[in-house]
Amino acid sequence: MRHVLSILLAFPLAFTSPAGASDEPIREDDYLIPAIVQGSGQNSAQYTSDVTIANPGPSEMTLEFYLNGPVFEIKVPARSSRSLGSAEILTLAGVPDGTYPTRVRVKSPAGAVAAMTLFVQNTLAAGGTYGLSFPVERLSDSVLEEGDTGMYFSGSIDDSERLNIGLFAPFGPAAATVETYDAFGLWLGARSVTLAPRERVQLTDVLKGRPTGCRVFVKPVEGSIFTYGTSVSNSQTNDPYRVPALLTSWVSDTWTIPAVAAAPGRAGAYFTSDVFLATLPGTHDYEPPVTLTYRPRDGSAPLTRTTQMLMGSTRILFDVVTEFFPNQVPGAGVLEISSPWKFLAFSVTRSTPATGPSSQDQPAVRPGGELTGPAVLPGLSENEGFRSNVLVSNTGDEVRLSLTLLTPEGPMRPVEVTLAKGEIRQFDSVIRLFSPNDIPAASLLIEPGAGAKLTVSSARIDNQTNDPAGIQAVKLPR
Repeated sequence: MRHVLSILLAFPLAFTSPAGASDEPIREDDYLIPAIVQGSGQNSAQYTSDVTIANPGPSEMTLEFYLNGPVFEIKVPARSSRSLGSAEILTLAGVPDGTYPTRVRVKSPAGAVAAMTLFVQNTLAAGGTYGLSFPVERLSDSVLEEGDTGMYFSGSIDDSERLNIGLFAPFGPAAATVETYDAFGLWLGARSVTLAPRERVQLTDVLKGRPTGCRVFVKPVEGSIFTYGTSVSNSQTNDPYRVPALLTSWVSDTWTIPAVAAAPGRAGAYFTSDVFLATLPGTHDYEPPVTLTYRPRDGSAPLTRTTQMLMGSTRILFDVVTEFFPNQVPGAGVLEISSPWKFLAFSVTRSTPATGPSSQDQPAVRPGGELTGPAVLPGLSENEGFRSNVLVSNTGDEVRLSLTLLTPEGPMRPVEVTLAKGEIRQFDSVIRLFSPNDIPAASLLIEPGAGAKLTVSSARIDNQTNDPAGIQAVKLPR
């Protein structure tokens, strides 16, 4: 891997259908939306999608969309943000309800960078949504090649969730081996998947009946494969969260979880965090120590605890703040994890209010993965349906941030923020920093000063269900 409802536009959409464009091959510099989804799912779920597109550049941007029918174009003015709902996208593409990997190409200006987030959500009959989000990346940064191996942590915890894995062949024929290991690194079986050009296959409930802590490895054996995972609640909410494919070559002796909590939220929600750790399968007797350093958001002194992890195994730290830092409950902050043996890490934030269980993926950050330059958080909303929070942790020296909200009407006046060394700052309903008015489809441009070293966590939260959908920062060229 070389680096892996429906909200409609409030004004007319500009588009055309260039002749023959749908026959053009997918290119490595194209963006790929994992799946525009509209239709029924398991357990009576009703899924829809929306895509937010931010144009942080100084010129109007033209984007070409291709699903599986006529192409269409949209125009995003300079320094603005737009949202497209799945019903509108499928109508413009001339295709029926379903699930479609979608190629997006920047037509102009040359070299322009788009920042996009895909939201997929199940809408309950009683109102409110449960959903997830995917960062939309260029294929050059998000496909697995022969020799790569992507690992998925188990989405199954006491059979309360089902793990689905999608595979897509963007460029030509492709094939992969999908292997499963248990929590102790014992091989449980494998299956082969072959894909025709532009074919998408979903492996559903791949760990059904398997014990907690299993892992799934996707290994391309032919061609290039775009792959993604989702873990879906087996409750009535059908709440999904994203399970990213972690490249096994990413193993590191240090990871940072940008946000962990054991604390109450709005409307009766109580948030906790589970952390997944894994060393690669193999025969090992070594049981290395794992050091957990918790940096509270309130600015109090960091706390450190030590545990262990058997080599070749998976270790799940359920409700990590309560388990290891009980004197900090209720509380929230940043968790740094280190060990003398390299490992992979991932985290999920959970809540179980009266409306039903909900969750948000919280990817970990390796050294060097911190935010050091400009970035965009696409897909923020503040209205009757949703609110959006942003948490920024400064792991370097004092830094000044310029925050600009990109809206459908253009950019709002920047807000300047200074973060001290080690400071953690949460912006609840971050859009309220810029305007008292509701804005349903905005994006936040973050421009840090020199020497910045930040981790960022953000979510769009449904006001009725309190379900968060995490938003990943899209880094921009300097």
